[in-house]
This record gives sequence, structure tokens and C-alpha cells, in this order.
Amino acid sequence: FAHRVFPDETRFGDFGVKTEVFAHFGVQILNELPPHAPWVLLDEIGVMEQKAPHFLQSLVNLWWSSRNQFWIVQKRSPFLPTLMAQNRPFLRFEVTIGNRNTLVGEIVAQMRRA
Repeated sequence: FAHRVFPDETRFGDFGVKTEVFAHFGVQILNELPPHAPWVLLDEIGVMEQKAPHFLQSLVNLWWSSRNQFWIVQKRSPFLPTLMAQNRPFLRFEVTIGNRNTLVGEIVAQMRRA
């Protein structure tokens, strides 16, 4: 969906992005998640998705679902303020050079408690 050689696509830095992949395939995946999956993992929501409003709405719908979810969202993602404005409680971890090797244990412990 993104590559440096996609010259006529929506551009994000050096990459051309085929936003229709998010609009069609991404929405389809989110709408067809297995109903009994214990967790939904999204890796990673960043800047490339911002031109696909149907996909972003599907993400908001997932956000409000009762599913256990683990999202990786880039700090610079324009979608992060949208999530934070939803007034839904969530745990937020920021990965830094100082914690990147130990943070996984804390995250796994939180997931087990859920």
C-alpha cells in the first residue's frame, strides 16, 4: 500500500500511498474480525491512514467496541488526538530509548489482567 515508486499516489514524505487499500481492504478486515478473538492488535496507526476517512471511522467503531484491543499509534499520528478526544479510558505507554527493552513486560502484565 505504500512504496517509494508509487509516483501518482497520495504522498507522505518519500512514500506514495494507495489510500484505497485502507478504504476498501482495511475496512473489510475491521468489519470481518473473528467474533471470538480474545484480542485485536493494530500495528501501527500513523500518518498514511489520514486520507482514508472510511477506514478512520471503522477504527473509531472498533475503539468503542467491547473487544480487548492493543493499538500501536505513532505519536505524530493525526488520529491520536481523535482517539484521545473520545473520552474512553485507556492505558497509554510511550516507548522511549530508556524503556524500550523493559516496557514489554509491563504491557504483557496489563494484558493478562484484562
